[in-house]
Amino acid sequence: MPRYVGLPIVFLSGESGGDIHNRARLIGADDFLRKPISLKRLSIEVRLRVQRGRAIARLMDRDGLTGMLNQRRLRNAIEREIRRARRQPHPVSLAIIDVDFFKAVNDTHGHVSGDRVLVMLAKVMRARLRLSDVIGRMGGEEFAVIMPDTTVAVARQVVDDLRQNFGDVTHHSADGVAQFKVSFSAGVSELQ
Repeated sequence: MPRYVGLPIVFLSGESGGDIHNRARLIGADDFLRKPISLKRLSIEVRLRVQRGRAIARLMDRDGLTGMLNQRRLRNAIEREIRRARRQPHPVSLAIIDVDFFKAVNDTHGHVSGDRVLVMLAKVMRARLRLSDVIGRMGGEEFAVIMPDTTVAVARQVVDDLRQNFGDVTHHSADGVAQFKVSFSAGVSELQ
């Protein structure tokens, strides 16, 4: 079931034949533990699988470069926030942020420099936005920010402050020779 792909599955059985172990793995088991097993070892094995499952889930939910939510998780968060806002009427705003002339940054300073610009934008957003705001990378140089309990007027001011802060950052080319600044454009909307 796709919904449970990230859920660790461990079989626990008294069966000792290798065939049953192989069949368990073929249908999705991550491990096969044999009885008898001490409660301490079982606890350790379960804890290890849970930690690994959580690590995998984080990797599946996050953009590999910026650490922001990936597009799939971002869309889920937007849908969830819209449902919440309709159940309990409160303002929710969405900002779409697009780095200006990003292709020129890559062409002039190299893709490593472009990646650094995106990472810096993610850091600035993380530092300047609230913990309740949801930030995700839509792809390329586009990001989205969901701002619960925020009117469009407040969201517009927050995004403008963010734009000014990011515009003040001096970036360096990968070879360290050039310095440059980057801006972004944004649109902000409130769910009515």
